[in-house]
Amino acid sequence: MLDDLRQLLFPREFRIRASRTAVTAGDPDQMMEALSTLMREEAGAADMDVILPVANETWRLGKRLEKMSDETQRLRLTAVLRGLQEVLDKQGAQVFDFTGQEYNPDETWDKVIGTPANDGSARVADMTAPRIFLRGAMIQAGTVIVRGKD
Repeated sequence: MLDDLRQLLFPREFRIRASRTAVTAGDPDQMMEALSTLMREEAGAADMDVILPVANETWRLGKRLEKMSDETQRLRLTAVLRGLQEVLDKQGAQVFDFTGQEYNPDETWDKVIGTPANDGSARVADMTAPRIFLRGAMIQAGTVIVRGKD
C-alpha cells in the first residue's frame, strides 16, 4: 500500500494493485472521488459501515465531555469514552479533529463551512464531523468550519 501511495507524487496514474483499478489524472474532484472509492474498498465496506458511525459518535461524545460542567458525570463518561476509543484502536480506526489548527485549502474535506481568506490566515474554528481513517485509508474527510484568525 505504501508504494501505491508514493505513486501519488506522479499524478498521471494511481493504481491500487489489489483492485487492479487505475485512477488517471484529470479533473481533481473526479480523481479524489475515484481514489476515495478505491480506498474505501481497500478498507472493507462491511467494516466501514460499522466503524464509521461508532467513530463519529465517539468523537461527538468527546466534544460534549469537553463542555460538561458536572465533574462526576464527566468522569463516568470519560471511562466510557476511553473504552470506545480502545475498541476503535483495536479495529485500526483513527479519528482526527483539526479544531484550532490552520486551515489548509489544499486539504481534502467532505465540506468546508465558511469562506477562508485568500491570504492564508484562516483557522479551523470547529468541526461538525471528524476525519476518520480505517487501517490507513481515509473513510471520511471531515467537515470544517473555517474563520479568519482572531
